[in-house]
Amino acid sequence: MNMQEDIKQTSLSFIDLRYNSKKDNIWTELSAGLWKDFNIDTYLSNNLLLPNQKHLSKPVFTNLLQIESGVKYDENAKRCVLDTYAPKFIETSFDKFLELAENFFKSLNAKRIGVHLSGGLDSGIIIGLLHYLNIPFVPIGLYSDTFEFRTERTIQEKLINWGEDGLMLSMEDYPFYSNLLNIPKHQIPCGIFKGYVGSHALAKAFRDRGCDVVLSGQGGDSLFVEGITDLNNLSFNIGDEFENGEESDLIYKPLDIKLISFYSNTAIIDFISSARVGQNDDPLKLWARKWLKNILIPELSQYAYFADFFGLTLWGLNQSLPQIADLFEETYFLTKSPIFSPRNVKRYLHQDLFSFEHKEYISFCSLISVAVWYHSLMQ
Repeated sequence: MNMQEDIKQTSLSFIDLRYNSKKDNIWTELSAGLWKDFNIDTYLSNNLLLPNQKHLSKPVFTNLLQIESGVKYDENAKRCVLDTYAPKFIETSFDKFLELAENFFKSLNAKRIGVHLSGGLDSGIIIGLLHYLNIPFVPIGLYSDTFEFRTERTIQEKLINWGEDGLMLSMEDYPFYSNLLNIPKHQIPCGIFKGYVGSHALAKAFRDRGCDVVLSGQGGDSLFVEGITDLNNLSFNIGDEFENGEESDLIYKPLDIKLISFYSNTAIIDFISSARVGQNDDPLKLWARKWLKNILIPELSQYAYFADFFGLTLWGLNQSLPQIADLFEETYFLTKSPIFSPRNVKRYLHQDLFSFEHKEYISFCSLISVAVWYHSLMQ
């Protein structure tokens, strides 16, 4: 089997446990048959760990420990630890925030900046800052015609006019869990398959418009929602909470685009954390809406809303069951793992997806990620 060793997954590395040494990739080993050593049970167990337990993941290969985003390896202790950042307290003001944001945008050295146009507050703040600072940008997003997304759609239609060459792509044209047979090769199973088609369509649209940097609002929830009494015991896992290494490595980098979260910048983290000291839990982000009202449209500053993607997610998952069945059959042929036996697969596929609890959903998606991974390597 000939693996594409030029696929760079910089957000993923490995530790050879025999020599306590780091490996940037394992493409050569996978070509030589390492994929046969993959421990499906261990992977499924790892996937049930909470974010603050991520460093407790066990090796999915006998002699190789995977080091994913948000985790670092302690060579002396010979174990993984969470890679966290403790924010520093700084003086805050609206003008100071504008200055930090402008410095961040300039530091990108971008030929042309793209921004995810989600219709949510976190990306809306980025767009509001760029507009207020007169920095050109290209807004592109996925929209839905369904009723529950009417607020996001209205906001998208307004904010797209603040940018250049904006584009709205219909989410229904790029369903979740579609095109599972064409996911790029990757070294261990990952979650990119769920929204790959939509994410790839966005990335191509940004590339076609000359964007070499795309900004996302990932991490906004971590900064704006939980209450902050003081900074002494506060820390963030930037790699896990703020960055999307899989999407960056497998979708954007092959198109020569940097995918960067605005909120992953430590100066921005310091500022927002400092400004929110004394604030209680704020699930609707009312503090941010009020504090940043001068750069936001009224729909973002005066109203709070929440749309649930779970309905669209399960609809896409249900539509893809025939393809998933084929992938499970292929996985059993390759591995003979009883987890993917015809009897178990029949049981998986006859579940009522629309009555899934969160843990059941995670477990089923973990099985899909394994099957998608094997298929990607065999292409």
